[in-house]
Amino acid sequence: EKPHEGADGDIEQAEAAEGLVQKYVLGGLAGLATSGYFGYCAYTGQSPVDVAVAISQTDVQQALKDLVGYIDGLGPIGYIYFSVVYVVAEMLAIPAIPLAASAGYLFGAAKGTLVVLLSATVAAAGAFVVGRVLLRSWVENLIAGSRKFQAIDEAISRKGFQLVLLLRLSPLLPFSISNYLYGMTKVDFGQYVAGTLLGFAPGTLAFVM
Repeated sequence: EKPHEGADGDIEQAEAAEGLVQKYVLGGLAGLATSGYFGYCAYTGQSPVDVAVAISQTDVQQALKDLVGYIDGLGPIGYIYFSVVYVVAEMLAIPAIPLAASAGYLFGAAKGTLVVLLSATVAAAGAFVVGRVLLRSWVENLIAGSRKFQAIDEAISRKGFQLVLLLRLSPLLPFSISNYLYGMTKVDFGQYVAGTLLGFAPGTLAFVM
C-alpha cells in the first residue's frame, strides 16, 4: 500500500466518522422532539393530527410577540423565564436568534447581551455534558481505526480553548449541533466553556443591538 493511499484512507474514514457523528446527534434530537410531540399529545388528550394542524396554523411571528410581551410583564422574574426558554430552545436545536434579538428590547442592550450570553453558555455546557456522558464512548469506538481523526481529537484536547474560541468566532456548524459534537471530543470542559463564552460574545452583542 502506498503512503498517500493510507493517508487518503484515513481522511476518508475521518470524514465518514464526522458524518456519522453528526447524523447520530441529529437523529437523537429528532427522536427527542418526536417523543416530546407524542408526549404532549398524550398529556393533552389531543390526536397527533389535531396537534399537527394547530402547529401548522400557528402564527410564529405573533407567538413570538406574545412571548416577548409575557416576559416583559414578569418583571425581574422575566430574566429567569427568558433564560430557561433560551436554554431549552438551544438544546433542542430550535433557532434562538429571534429570542436573542428580542433581549435588547426586554432588558436593554447591556443586560440583554449578558442574559443571552450566559443562557447560550449554559445551553452549550448542558449539550456538552450530554455529548460527553452519553456519546463519547461510542465515538471512541468509531474512531479507533482512524489515525487522522485521533490526531484531530488529540489536537483539540491540547489546544481546546484556542480552537473553540476560533470556531465560535467563525462557526462552521450550527451552534446547537456543535455543542454536542464538542462533548464527544477530548476538549477540557473548562476550556470549552471559556472559549464559548468569549467566542460567542461578539455575535451576541450584534444580535441584541
